[in-house]
Amino acid sequence: MGGNGGTAVTGNNQPGNNGSTPAANRGHGGSGAGVSGLSSLGGRAGSDGIVIFTYTEDTVLPVSFKLFTAKAGANAINLHWQTTAESANSHFTIKRSTDGINFESFASVEAKGNSNETNSYNLADKKPNIGINYYQLAQVDYNGNTKILSTQSALFEVKKTANSSVYPNPFNSSVNANFEQGIFEKADLSDLSGKVLASIAIEKEQTNCIFKTDKFTSGIYFIKLSGKQSSTHKVIKP
Repeated sequence: MGGNGGTAVTGNNQPGNNGSTPAANRGHGGSGAGVSGLSSLGGRAGSDGIVIFTYTEDTVLPVSFKLFTAKAGANAINLHWQTTAESANSHFTIKRSTDGINFESFASVEAKGNSNETNSYNLADKKPNIGINYYQLAQVDYNGNTKILSTQSALFEVKKTANSSVYPNPFNSSVNANFEQGIFEKADLSDLSGKVLASIAIEKEQTNCIFKTDKFTSGIYFIKLSGKQSSTHKVIKP
């Protein structure tokens, strides 16, 4: 049998006008058209008495695809996909692009092969490009046939470490913390054991806070700034 969507034509075996007998079971039409012995889905008579049969081939997809996601983390973009069934599935390929048009090979992940269960796959791009990264997921069967399943994108940004400082250090009656606006939400002053001795809530517009330390004994302390980012400074009271 020929390829999908082929058309088979079989002759009527009646003499033509010139006395010749047309060739029976002749085939033409789309690529891979069959010539005889077809199991057809239906037929119709043409105007010249030729019966035209059409057929289709049932194709079993090697993968029942469920989802594909790309999510940016602090240091990588994490890729995740799932299938609900696999048949003769060799492996998956992932290609990467910065424009969504020109893709380059990035990774290959071994598949389960044959399965009727939900399967999950994970892959991390630990060196993503700054900006939007596009990922194209494809499936490859045992015969080497490839099918693109999905394309996803994720925005990767390098987060700047917020600047912060403390002074004076060493300190006596008070110690100050300076920081960038809108980054931190709280400042804690703790001792060596980790016990928090004082806390200050930081407003969005705030860039400075002051701890009163005149009653503190000599020793080593820590000021921890926390919020969208965190920063810890060691301070000393002589």
